[in-house]
Amino acid sequence: MTETHRNSDHRAAMGDARLSRWVDRVQRLPDLRWDKVMRVRRALESNAYDPDALLDAALLPLGQDLGVTCR
Repeated sequence: MTETHRNSDHRAAMGDARLSRWVDRVQRLPDLRWDKVMRVRRALESNAYDPDALLDAALLPLGQDLGVTCR
């Protein structure tokens, strides 16, 4: 076996290992909650989605826990 062929085999094995790790990571991701996806899509389509209000609602308790004032 030539040195070039050995290097090529090594690179292929490394690529397979990386791919295997990524597949494992993807499989461990939580399931997508389609009900939430569809609710946000409908809100976006009807211009009822207010990301600023949602962000404020999420940050307010965090700020209270940290003892800081948001806004």
